[in-house]
Amino acid sequence: MRSAILFAGLLWLSPGCSTDPPVAPPAEIPPADMRVLFVGNSLTYTHDIPGLVQTLADRTGRSMSHGTIAHPDFSLEDHWNAGLAREIERLRPDVVVMQQGPSSLPESRVHLVHWTQTIAEAIRAAGGEPALYMVWPDVSRTFAFEAVHDSYRAAADAVDGRFIPAGSAWLEVWARDESAQLYGFDGVHPSYLGALVAAHTIHAVLFDADPLTTPALDDAVPPALLDLVRAAVHAAIEGDAAAAARVAARVQEARALAAAAAERARSGELREAAALLERAVELRPDHGPLLYSLAAVRARLGADSAARRLLERVARLGMLAEPERDPAFSSLARDSAFTAIGYRFALNASPVGAADAAFGIADTSFLAEGIAYDPMTERFFVGGVHRRAIVEIDGSGGVTPFTSSYEDRGLLGVLGLQVDARRRRLWVATAAMAQMQGYDPAEHTGLAEVRRYDLDSGEHERTYRPRDDAAHGFGDLAVDSSTGTVYVSDARTGALYTIEPRADTLAVLLPAGSFDSPQGIVVAGAGMRLYVADYGTGIWRLDLRTGRCIRLRGPTGVSMLGIDGLALHGDALIAVQNYPRPHRVLRLAPDADGNAIRSAAVLLSESAWFDEPTLGTVVGDAFYFVANSQWSKFGPDTMATARRPPVILRLPLTGW
Repeated sequence: MRSAILFAGLLWLSPGCSTDPPVAPPAEIPPADMRVLFVGNSLTYTHDIPGLVQTLADRTGRSMSHGTIAHPDFSLEDHWNAGLAREIERLRPDVVVMQQGPSSLPESRVHLVHWTQTIAEAIRAAGGEPALYMVWPDVSRTFAFEAVHDSYRAAADAVDGRFIPAGSAWLEVWARDESAQLYGFDGVHPSYLGALVAAHTIHAVLFDADPLTTPALDDAVPPALLDLVRAAVHAAIEGDAAAAARVAARVQEARALAAAAAERARSGELREAAALLERAVELRPDHGPLLYSLAAVRARLGADSAARRLLERVARLGMLAEPERDPAFSSLARDSAFTAIGYRFALNASPVGAADAAFGIADTSFLAEGIAYDPMTERFFVGGVHRRAIVEIDGSGGVTPFTSSYEDRGLLGVLGLQVDARRRRLWVATAAMAQMQGYDPAEHTGLAEVRRYDLDSGEHERTYRPRDDAAHGFGDLAVDSSTGTVYVSDARTGALYTIEPRADTLAVLLPAGSFDSPQGIVVAGAGMRLYVADYGTGIWRLDLRTGRCIRLRGPTGVSMLGIDGLALHGDALIAVQNYPRPHRVLRLAPDADGNAIRSAAVLLSESAWFDEPTLGTVVGDAFYFVANSQWSKFGPDTMATARRPPVILRLPLTGW
C-alpha cells in the first residue's frame, strides 16, 4: 500500500549510489564482545553498510567492532585467491559476514556454496562463525529474488552458518510501500534506504535483536520510515525463523548418509563411502564421530594427509579416540605427525576436576535419570527409568519411596523431575522405554505423560498426555517459578510443550520436527528465555515473547553436541555432556544477549564415577547430578550383575 506521508519521508534519502571506495584488509579489528569481518564487493561497501551496522550496535549499547574487505565485482573465490584465509587467521574475527553477487543461476549457486564451504573451514579454524548476507538481483531481474534467497540460504545451511535475509527485507519494504526507492540510479547498488534496510537486517541477525525496537541511525530518520524498516526486517527474519527445524532436518539427513556410508564401507566400496561421508560432514562440519569415520575411510584409500587433517579437527573438538589402535590408520603408524595427534587425544582423555559422592541408591536396577530438590524440606527426588518409580532422599542420605510401585500407580519410565517449591508441586516427565521393567511393545510403544504430584503428601494430582496419536518421548521439563508455567521437551518428536498454571492439557509451544532431540531445558531471563539442549545440534535460545529460536555459538574447541542435562547457576548454564566421549560437566556463560557462549569451562571430565551421567540440579553453589545412569547395561543382552548402585555427585560451582 502506498503511503503519501511515508513517501514524503523517503525523499530525504538519496536514491543514488555513494562513491565509497573499495576497502582493503584492515590492520586489526579492535577488541569487543563481537568482532565482525565483512567480506564482499560493492554491495557491501556502497554507503558503508558495515559502518551503518556499527552505528546501530553503538546506539543499542552493544559491544561490536568490525573490519571490511571489499572490492568491486569480487566473488568469494576472488577473495580466497587474494589471500582471505591468511587475513582470517591474522584477524581472528568472531563472525565473518560474506557476500558476492546475487548468485541466482543454478551454476552460480553451486559456486557460492562451494566457496562458502571453503572459506568456512578457515573461519572455524580461527575460532569464528560464518554468516551469509543475502543481497538482491539487479533491477532488470526482480523476478529472481526467490532464487537469490534460496542460493544464500543453501550456502548458510551448507556451513551451519547464520543467514541474513537482507534481500527478503527489501521485498517486505515494497509490500508496505511500492514507491520505496531501494535501488540506486544504476539499478544494481542500493540507495541509502536500501543500505539502511540491509544494515538493520544484519544488525538484527548478528545480535538476535528485536528489529521492532531497534533505534534509528540518527534523529533525522522520520518515524514513519523507521517503522517501515523495522516492520520489513521483522517480517523477513520471522519468515525465515524455523532455523532449528532446518538444522534438525540436516542432522537427520547426515545420519542417513552416515548409515549408508557404513554399509558401503562394509561392502568394500570405500570411494562411495567417502563420498557419502563428505556430504554428511558438509551438513555437520563439527561432528567429531563423522569426521573420524571420514578420516578412517580416507586412510584406507591411501589419502594419508587428508586423514591426518580430519583427525586433527577431531582432536581440536576435545573428543576421545585411539587411532593408533585402529587398523584403518595402520599406514600412518610411523608418521610423526600422526603420533603427535595421538598425544593430543591422550590429553583429551585426562581427568579434570573433582566431585564428591553426595549419596547413593542401593538398588542397582533403578536406572536413575532425573533429580530435583525441594529447598523447603531439604529433600532430593530421584526418578528411576527401569523401576518406574521415584524415591526421596533426606539430608542424611536416607532413601524412601515417594511413589508406590508402578503396578499401583501406572508410572512409565521416570525421566526429568522439577520441583515447584512455591506451589508445593513435583512435576515428572515420563515415557515408555524398552529399559523399563514390564515393558510391552504392544502396550507401551510411544506412550508419554507428564505427572503432577503434591510435594508434601505424595498424592498424584493430575496426568497430562499429548492429544495426538504420535509416538512421544518426554525427557525433561522446566518450571518458571514466578508463574508456575511448565515447559516440556519431547526427545522423540522434536517438539516442545507447555502447561499453563490453570490448564488441564498440554499445549504445543514448538511443533514436531522443531529440534532433532531436545533434552535438558531451563527458564532464564526473568521468564523470557528458554534454553534448550538439542542432543544433535547444541544449545538453542528460544525467545518466549517472539518465538524466535537461535543456536548459541560455542567457543573454539568446545563441542556442543550430546548435552543431556542442563541447569542454571546465576547467569551460567551447567551442562552434562554424555556423547561423544569424554563425558563431562561444562560451565557455559552466555553473553548479555544470550546469542553466544562467551566462555566455557570444563568442571569435571572422565571422572571414575562416570557411566553415562545424565540430569542434575543446582543447590546453592553446588551441582548435584546422576553420575552413572548405566543405560547401556539395561539392554536385552546385558548382565544385571554388571550394574553398580546409582551415585549422585556433588560438584562445587564456586571459583568460576
